[in-house]
Order: sequence, then structure tokens, then C-alpha cells
Amino acid sequence: MSWIINKTTPDPLQILVNEQASLDQRFSEDKTLVDVVSGKPLISHQLDMSGTNASPGTYADSDGLIRTSLVNLFIYSEQLDQWTVGSGSTVTPNQAISPDGTQTADRVQHDLSGTSWIRQSPMTTGETYTISVWAKAVTPGSNDQFTFNLGTDSQIFTATSDWKRFSYTAIAGSTLAYLNNGDDSFLTDVYFWGAQLEEGSVATDYIPTTNVPSAAPRFDHDPVTGESLGLLREDDRTNQLARSEEFSNVYYLPQNLTITPDQSTAPNGNTTADQVQPTTGTSFHRIAKSGLSVSAPCVLSLFVKANGYDHFQLRARGSSARATVFDLSNGTISQEMETSVGETNLGRGLTPVDYGDGWWRLSMLRTDADTITNIELSVLDTGTPGSQIYTFEGNGTSSVYCWGVQLEEGSSPTSYIPTTTSTATRAVDDATIYGTNFSDFYNHNEGTFYVEFSAPEVELDTDARALTIAEGNSNTGALTIAKLRGANQFLVGRYADGPELISSGIDWSNFQKAVLAYNSSSYTLADNGSVAATTNIDPLDVNANLDRIFIGAKNSGNNVLNGHIKRLTYFPVKISGPSLEDLTTY
Repeated sequence: MSWIINKTTPDPLQILVNEQASLDQRFSEDKTLVDVVSGKPLISHQLDMSGTNASPGTYADSDGLIRTSLVNLFIYSEQLDQWTVGSGSTVTPNQAISPDGTQTADRVQHDLSGTSWIRQSPMTTGETYTISVWAKAVTPGSNDQFTFNLGTDSQIFTATSDWKRFSYTAIAGSTLAYLNNGDDSFLTDVYFWGAQLEEGSVATDYIPTTNVPSAAPRFDHDPVTGESLGLLREDDRTNQLARSEEFSNVYYLPQNLTITPDQSTAPNGNTTADQVQPTTGTSFHRIAKSGLSVSAPCVLSLFVKANGYDHFQLRARGSSARATVFDLSNGTISQEMETSVGETNLGRGLTPVDYGDGWWRLSMLRTDADTITNIELSVLDTGTPGSQIYTFEGNGTSSVYCWGVQLEEGSSPTSYIPTTTSTATRAVDDATIYGTNFSDFYNHNEGTFYVEFSAPEVELDTDARALTIAEGNSNTGALTIAKLRGANQFLVGRYADGPELISSGIDWSNFQKAVLAYNSSSYTLADNGSVAATTNIDPLDVNANLDRIFIGAKNSGNNVLNGHIKRLTYFPVKISGPSLEDLTTY
């Protein structure tokens, strides 16, 4: 098989500058990690699923629905010699060219003994799983059979002279998943690569893993228009609220409300949204949760849909309180309130996000150093109540629908993290190009990086990086393109020397296009149609050993973009003049 994405039409970006790219990651167009130039998946991606209550993360699909990222439960998906190997089996690593064009396919030999197998134990008994692997016979027609076994159920397959992906679905009879020789009935001598075990009955796109299970990269979309936004890069976050879709559960305290579970289609397409109806009589009408201990800055968010009442309030309090009222009829902020007059540094409401069909994701930011102990989610009959504790008389018929509450530490809302009986944590996305995947396209002497990216509207004290070209995990001498939080600016510079090029006046509500061009005498930043700055110093004097790109981060897990990368392209020459400006208006 081939990973190559065929492009039948010329690329306008490369025509503009009359240069051939040596790296071209078109995330929003292709929704894959495969590089257009090499036809290979050069990016090492990981979203660690090994932790307790780990969440794979969510994203909006092209149909506007919130999806949960898929997970490969096998570790060492391309290193079968790291599995538990039976005494009757031998695994020899890196013996053949794999389907992705690298020398990473392993040769697996099973004899006729009762211990001829390789296995892992990531399953839960009684659940449905699909196991899959690419296989190719060492000698077609001889010792070319193998078996998948999911605890008790098994099936025999025959490898051929070509790479083929085989899969098998069964209900797990134990925790053990085997790749073996068919209950001692035959010898096996087959090349294998890309093993995957996933929940469900379909073999989905392959997700490489190393020493931990991993979730797939997330290619996000505008939930209303379906526009492809590219690769979503977020840092690690924990939803500090359990039962995120169960407002009738005793975990929460409904006050003067009738909550009926599962009454409307939620943003994920399932009928799991709860109806929240104020009772008759004059009182406040809210869902409350106390006993929390969440450090600010933090963000409280909730999906809400009007059903008669079209105003809703989010409130977060500790030693002080902050509340924001939202208008569900048009997705605007109606009113913001502090605990008392003069408290102006507690945070603010963030622009609601439209999820279609009347659904809005409402978010409120607490920016101070308080510890949040209580949250309140209130139905209102007005957009300007004038008080955080507002009372009105319920009419007995009108309501709202609620789904997906989240309270997370951090200064911007990130993608929804579903919870059940406890909190859940989504690990940081890690997307890196290193080793020969980096050196094969990178020119040390001169080059031009182009990146199109988005960053959230909120402000932080640290920068959020669209890309970093570094030596190992160190940022000494690294080149960066980033958003300076707390300032309406781009940053491009060498980490050890501080920012050396800055461009101001950026409209962060839209995607940004930035270019960093360098050679041995200078480097230049261009953004959004103009050359922002040039410095006439050698950017390479401390950069002789640059060996990787961190996409959407400073390094592994730090200064993460919490936004989208639409495209990352590299030209192995320094582009200058009008062509440099043209790149950022394409």
C-alpha cells in the first residue's frame, strides 16, 4: 500500500514563490499527518492514554457533531519485539520495508509448541474489540498463516506476497489479545507492522503508539459551517466536574428546578441533553455544585439550548464571585457582574461558540488567584438581572436544555472532556518531526517556514507557539513563530536571546499567516501581507544542531498553542522580496 496523497493540480502557494517545498503538511485540506512532498507520515504524534481516567479528547467533525478521538490500546504498535513473547516464538525487529516505506516491519515466527504467541492484555472482559495488523508472507505459500485471538474467540488468516491489513472483531473472553499460530496447528513466518486494538466493531485509521496507548490526532471543524480548521493542538487539561452530562444526579444540587434526563439531541448527536425547567413560584432557579477546590485562572463552560427561556448565567465563586449572563437567542453576552463594586480583575465572559441547532457553548473565565469552591448554572428570564442571585417566577412550561459542563484550570476553554463517575484528564497533544524525517527536508544554511494558525482570544503571561525549530528538548537558539499572550503581537526569536523580531497589530480573531525566512546573514518575519521585521545577525551561529520541529508548542508539553494549525510548509531556500509578502496573503 502507499501513503502518498496524489495532488493533480499545481499548488498556488508554491507557484507564488516559484520554489519547490521540501515539506508540506496540509492539515486542513488533507486531514492527515502525511506530508504531501514525501508521501509519508513524518510527524510523530501522541496523545497519551495511559493515565487513570484518561480522556482521548474531542473535536467537531465535518458534520458539526462532537466526536471522541479514537484510541489504539496496544503499546509498541510497530515494535512487536517489545510485546510479551511466548517461548515458542521469535520476533526479529526491522526486517522489511513496512507499508509506510520505512524499515520497521518485524518478522514473527511461531513454531508448533503451545507457547507460540505474542500478546498484550489491554482488554476488559465482555467488551467488543477490533484487532488489526498489516501482514505480508516471508515466503508466500509457506508458513503464511496466523491467528488473531481475543481471549477465547479466534480466526485464522493467510498472508500474501503483498501488504494487507487484516482485522477481526469479537467480544473479549479475557483481558488478553494474542497474535499466534492457530492453536498449534501450523508454523508461522510472517512480516507484521502497525498493530491496533480498539473498542468497537470497525478497524479505523491506524494510530501509531510507542510505550503508551495513544489517541488519534484531531482534525477539527467549524461546527456550523463544517469548515476544516486543521490540526487541533491543546495542552493537558482536567475536567474537574464529574457527571458532566448527568444534571439529575445527586452529584449536583438542582435548586427550584425540574430536571428530566435525556430529552434532546446533544451536540454529539446522542439523545443525552437534559431538560432543565424552572419550577413555578418566585425563586432563583439553578444547578449548584459545592465542595470544589479549583485554582484560578480557570474556565467554566456549558452547552445550552433555549426552549422557552433564552437567558442563562454562569457563576463561579470562592472568596469572591463572578457571573456572566448570556443571550441564547443570538449568542451574545448580556451582562457581567463582580461580587461588589470595584472588583474589576475577576475575569470575564468569553464569546459563545455556535454549535448549530440552537446550541451554544458558553464560557466564563476567572483570571484572579482565587480558589473556586462553588459553581452555579442558572436559568434566567432576562438578560440583565442586575444581581448574581436573581429570582423570578417560573411559568411551568419554558425550559432550557443543558449538556457537557466543564471546569478546567487554565486561561482559555479547550475542547470538551466528557466525565462519568469521576473527573477526567486529556493529556497534551504532542506533534513532532525529528530524526531523518527532519534532516531529509531541512536546509541548515537557508530556508523559509510558512505556517497558518489560530490562537484563542484570551490573554496569558506566556507565549503560545505555532512552531518551534529546536535542538532536542532545549530551546537554546531555537527559532519560533508564536503569539505573545498579553500583547497583540507575533514573536520570532532565538529563545536564549529573547524576542528579536516582533510584529504588532494582529487580529487574533482570524487565522494568521506568518513566514520566517533565514540564511547565514539575517532572518525576516512576514505576516498577513507585509514584512514585519528583519534582523541582520546570523541566526545560525547558535543553531548549528537544530534537529526537530515542535508543532504547536515550545517543546514537549510547554507553551502549547491551544489552537489550530491549518498548514505548515517549508522551502529549502530563503525567500525574499515581494514573494515573501505574497506568501502571507495566499
